[in-house]
Amino acid sequence: MRINILVILLLSVTFMHAQPARDADRLFNEREYEQAQAIYGKLLAGSPSNVLYQYRYARCCYELGDAETAIRYFEQAGERYPLRNFYLGNLYFDDYRFEEAITAWQKYMESLSETDERLPVLAKRIETARLGVRFLARVEDITIVDSIQVAKRSFLDFYRLSQETGKLEMRNVQKDSVLQQIVSYTNQRQDRTIFSDVNENRLDLFRTLRLLDDWSTPKPLPAPPNTKYNENYPFVMSDGITFYFASDAPDGLGGYDIYITRYNSETETYLQPENIGMPFNSPANDYMFVLDESRHLGWFATDRRQHSDSVMIYVFIPNEATKIVRHPDARHVADLAALITYRKAARPALPDQTVNPALKQPDEQPDFSFYINDNIVYKRYADFRSRKAEQLFRIYQQAEKKYEEQNARLAELRRAYELAPPEQKKAMADSIISLEQQLQQQQSVLDNKLIEVRNTEIEYLQVQKQ
Repeated sequence: MRINILVILLLSVTFMHAQPARDADRLFNEREYEQAQAIYGKLLAGSPSNVLYQYRYARCCYELGDAETAIRYFEQAGERYPLRNFYLGNLYFDDYRFEEAITAWQKYMESLSETDERLPVLAKRIETARLGVRFLARVEDITIVDSIQVAKRSFLDFYRLSQETGKLEMRNVQKDSVLQQIVSYTNQRQDRTIFSDVNENRLDLFRTLRLLDDWSTPKPLPAPPNTKYNENYPFVMSDGITFYFASDAPDGLGGYDIYITRYNSETETYLQPENIGMPFNSPANDYMFVLDESRHLGWFATDRRQHSDSVMIYVFIPNEATKIVRHPDARHVADLAALITYRKAARPALPDQTVNPALKQPDEQPDFSFYINDNIVYKRYADFRSRKAEQLFRIYQQAEKKYEEQNARLAELRRAYELAPPEQKKAMADSIISLEQQLQQQQSVLDNKLIEVRNTEIEYLQVQKQ
């Protein structure tokens, strides 16, 4: 009788343990990663050495954007699940651990058949990681005077250039449901303009010259700098020769990378462009590199660590000669390359006061940068004068965080789609399209919430002035 009771108790415990595991597996397969993560976390508390739970928990963390925890549990899970090396490679790459990314991807390739269509994609990623290794050996040591998070749609408004530097203009165009930014640069004499425009379903760079009463017919720049990929965000130094632009050609590190080339007026050709390296370029999109020689300031924009509709503008002091970071700690160098840490300096004195006051160096690290208008920027919740506006802003931030998580999930689905076998791609494509539609709706909601926050705060400020 006592043995029967013991058997029943053991069966009960097994059943109680099996049910949460089944629930977690079901949620995981349905891509409900947040709920699955919570259950796998509890299962791991009872079975901390269970490799399946470690792997699945890591995957949930990966999908939800918790890279640090994902790395830790993927590493604990060992080699039982080969796909683990694919995800680890992605995580190492984004963390500037390029050599470790190469090793992880190579291990994953070894688990695939020789005819697997994912092999060329992985080979290209390994090639990009090797570029990252070379860049990390030559990170330029720069001094940052400001970093400003702004809306991508209007980021160029925060480039405050002297008249001697020329003029930048931008217009936003919707192309294939994607926002395209068409940027033009006009020199100080206003007799030359280089601009980007749509050409054969891509963005190319064009040039036009001022004639007596009009402008010449725009002509595309030769190759290079134009390629069969997208070239955009042009800027020319005052010498009329040194030319910076951005390209998403696959020989770069991320999406858009910043390149430099030089113009030969005798042959009307350009030298082979060179990638300007780190910290200006990253695994994300980096572009619109500008140097204002009269003010001894530089600008560039990046979407690293930003959600899809924001960019960070860095204002820096250009070096007279290139200074390379020399430091024994590889992690420190990587953090400088990623601009997680950087040397700070006060903004140098300018010949005039046309620079937006919002761009002044803060005394302390801000909690966020929220622009009420061109002249008012809030850095902390205490800056809000309207308590209602502050509450609305907190609600907006929560919705924005959810949007970022979904957007990260979409990015991963797209990466996984590239490597998925053909029989799985149809179902994955449906999931991608569905998530894209959800994100478009969420973006519209976010835009409206942002407008409501600004209007509420502005109305309160106007009432206080009366």
